[in-house]
Amino acid sequence: MRVGFMLRTMREQSGSWIIKILLGIIIVVFVLLGVGTVGSQKASRVAAVGKDTISFDEYKASYKRLLAQLQRQFGNNLSDELLKMMQVDKRAMDELINRRLLVQEANRLNLRISDTQLVEHIRAVPEFQANGAFDPERYQMLLRANNLTPEGFEADQRIALIANLLQQMVTEGIAVSEAEARSWFDWDKKKVVVAYAAFKPAAYTPPAPTPEELETFYKETEETYRTAPQINVRYLAFNPAQFKASAQPSDDEINEYYEVNSGEYILPKTVKARHILFKVGPTASDERIEAARKKAEDVLAKVRDGEEFSALAKTYSEGPSAENGGELGEFRYEDMVEPFSEKAFSMAAGEVSEPVRTDFGWHIIKVESVHDREVKSVESVRDEIVAALIQQKSSQLAYEAADNFHYALVDGEAFDLAAQAVDKAPVETDFFPRNGKPLDVSQSVDSQFSAETFNLLEPNDITDIMDLEGVFYVAQLIARKKGSIPELAAVETDVRAAWIQKKKDEMAKADADACLAAATSAGSLNVPADEAAAPWKVQTTELFGRDESVAGIDDPAFVSAAFMLTSKKPVSETVVNGSDGYYVLDLKEVVAPTDEAFEAEKDAVLKRLKAEKSGQAFTRWMDSLRASGDVWIREDLFVN
Repeated sequence: MRVGFMLRTMREQSGSWIIKILLGIIIVVFVLLGVGTVGSQKASRVAAVGKDTISFDEYKASYKRLLAQLQRQFGNNLSDELLKMMQVDKRAMDELINRRLLVQEANRLNLRISDTQLVEHIRAVPEFQANGAFDPERYQMLLRANNLTPEGFEADQRIALIANLLQQMVTEGIAVSEAEARSWFDWDKKKVVVAYAAFKPAAYTPPAPTPEELETFYKETEETYRTAPQINVRYLAFNPAQFKASAQPSDDEINEYYEVNSGEYILPKTVKARHILFKVGPTASDERIEAARKKAEDVLAKVRDGEEFSALAKTYSEGPSAENGGELGEFRYEDMVEPFSEKAFSMAAGEVSEPVRTDFGWHIIKVESVHDREVKSVESVRDEIVAALIQQKSSQLAYEAADNFHYALVDGEAFDLAAQAVDKAPVETDFFPRNGKPLDVSQSVDSQFSAETFNLLEPNDITDIMDLEGVFYVAQLIARKKGSIPELAAVETDVRAAWIQKKKDEMAKADADACLAAATSAGSLNVPADEAAAPWKVQTTELFGRDESVAGIDDPAFVSAAFMLTSKKPVSETVVNGSDGYYVLDLKEVVAPTDEAFEAEKDAVLKRLKAEKSGQAFTRWMDSLRASGDVWIREDLFVN
C-alpha cells in the first residue's frame, strides 16, 4: 500500500469537525520547506546541487522559517545586527544545500525509508497524539497551523529519517577509550584557587568632557546612535466577533455536537471515602504481609465496636492521608488501584470494608457517599453547546474570509480591490521599528505582528494568515526605511554618558596594565608595599571548578582565564577583560579529581564524548560531501 494513500486515509478519518484555529509551532529535525511569504514571486534559480536546482521561493521560505525559530528563541531581542552576525541568509541556504546533498547520497547508496517506517514515525510524534494515541484531526490542525501540507510534511519527515540513517552509517565505528575519557574528566573537573586584583570602571571618576571632546567622540561613534530600520504596512483584520451573527447553530448542529462530544456530558460514578492503610510492599515476606493484615483486623474490630473512623485513621494509618483522618475525597474508579476501586465501588454509603490488599498494603475502606453515573441531557447543556459552536463557527468563518482574501492577493489582485471584495477598508500603519507597537493592541500581538511583517523582504510582499490571539491578520509591506544618524543635540545625554563610561574604562584598564606589568616582573601577584595608596588590592578565591561560580565574582571571563593558567605560567599573560571590569590573576593551587570520582561518572563521560565525536564526524562528512559535490550559488545572493 502506498504511504500517500495510508496517510490520506488517516487524515480522512478525522471526521467532519474542522477547527481552523492555529496552534503552536512543532519544531522538527530539519528546517522544513513550505509556502513562504508571497507577493513579488521569483522563480529564478539561485543555487544548484548537481542537477537539482534551488529556486528563490524555496530560499525565501527557508529564510523565513529560520527567522521564526530565532524569533521564538530571542523574542524582541532579535535585531538586524544580530541577524547579520548570525549570517541567517547563508544558514538558510546551507539548510537547502545540505538537504539536497543528503537526498543525492541516499539515492547513490540506495537507502530507502519504507512506508511503514514513515507511518510509525509520524504516529509516534507526541504532538500528534491525544490520550497516548495518534489523533488524525490533531495531525491536520497542527500542520495547518504551520502552513504545511500533509504531503509536504510527510516528504520532509522521510528525508529526516534518511539523514538519521546516514548519520548512523558515518558514525558507526566511532569509539572513545578510557584514557580519553579520563583526560577529559581531569580537564573538566579540575579545581583551582587564584589570587586576583579587580579593576572596576564604576569605581573611577573622570573629569567632565569639553564640548570639543564630546563632538569628536560623537563623530567616532555616531553609528551607535543610528535609529533602527522601520517599515510600514497595510493590513486587514478578521475578528471572529464580527461573524457571530452568521454563526448561529441550527438544532441539527447542536444535536450533532452533543452526539460527537457526548463523553463530555457524562458524569461518571464517583465515591467519597476514607481509608486506614497498613503499609506492606508487593514483594514482602508472607510473615510481614500476615502481620500487617492482623494489625488491620485489630483496628477493624475497633471500628466495629463504634470508635470514630477518622480518629482511628489519624492514630493507626500509615498513609499520607492519616493527618486528615484518612480522607481521600471524591474519586472515580480509575483514580485508584483496581483492588481498592473494585471494593469501594461495590459498597454502599456508610459501609466499612474488610481489609483489602493492594501493592501499597492493607486498607480498611469506609464509603461516605456514592454519586451514581449521570448523563446530562442535550437541553441541560444547550446554552454551553451554542456558545461553543458560535465561537467555533465564527472563528472558522473569520479564517475562511481571511483565507479567501489571502488567496486573492496570491492570485495577483491588488490589496485595495481584494479588501473591497470582502467589504473592508485597509488599515495603513505609521512607520514602526521591529520592537514597535504597530497595532497597539497588546504586547504579545504587536510583537508577533512586527516579527511577521519584518520578515517581508520586498514591497508588496504579503504575510501568511496570522492568528494573533484569535483575530486573523493579513498584511502587505508598503516600504522600508533605513535608520538615520540623529544630530548630536538629540542624543547628547546618551553620548555624554557613553563618553564618561569610556573614560572610566580607560582609567581602570591603565591601572590593570600597571598591575599586570608588576606581577609579570615579580613572577607573582603580590600585595603592594603601600597597600593603602595602591590602585589595587589582592584577594584570593576559595577552591572552585570550571562550571562553578566564584564568590563575589559573577563573570565567565574570570573563570575561563583562571583555567588557562598553569604552574609554569601562573600569572595571566594579558589583562582579563570581564563583563564588569578588568582582572589580573595568579594561580595558587590546583586540585585534580580523584579516581573514585572518575569511576562514578565514567559511563556518562564515555557516552558524552562518543556523542560529541559522532557529531564532529558527521559534520566533517557533510563538509567533504559538499566539497566534492557540484554546488553553485548565485554570486549576488548574499550582497547587502
